[in-house]
Amino acid sequence: MPDELTLETERNLLRSILDRVGYRLSTEHEIESRHATEVAAEQRQYQAVFQQLTDNYEAERLQLEQNHQSQLAACDYRCQSESAQVQSEYQRILTEAEDRYNRDHEAATKEHDEAVWLVSSLLDDDTEGSPLQRFQQAQLAHEAAEIELKARIESQESGYEQVVRFLQRSHIWSEPTEPESTVQTSSVEAMKTACLA
Repeated sequence: MPDELTLETERNLLRSILDRVGYRLSTEHEIESRHATEVAAEQRQYQAVFQQLTDNYEAERLQLEQNHQSQLAACDYRCQSESAQVQSEYQRILTEAEDRYNRDHEAATKEHDEAVWLVSSLLDDDTEGSPLQRFQQAQLAHEAAEIELKARIESQESGYEQVVRFLQRSHIWSEPTEPESTVQTSSVEAMKTACLA
């Protein structure tokens, strides 16, 4: 009897152990399955988050690239506009400088040519209407007028002496005062200045 009880007890223990082992196996399987499910869910969630981060990064990168390109285009346009303005201003200043140089050069050339002509005319006797020729002609006319004036004066003095001698012989002579000369003679320098004026 005691042996039968022992044997039955052992059987019960074995069945209990087998049940517990089976329960453990099923529990472990369930835990592993749940863990795998949770891991898969976490993996999917991780993939979704990673994909969202990647999409956000790409969107921000594209936005930054577009903003950068837009800023570059605006900067390039502004630089081109400012460069065109600077070039236009430089061209205007250069044109004004060239025009001023041409005017000054033309005026200096004209003044030089006039000075050369004046000096050449003064030194050249053959130039028609030159100041030197006009001065020489005026000098000759002055000399001729002076000679004619001297001749007239000598003629008047001769006549005056004849009249004085006649009056002295007639005893009606008295010493007269010499009249002031009404003839104004110009100097050679004054005539030269008038010719060159």
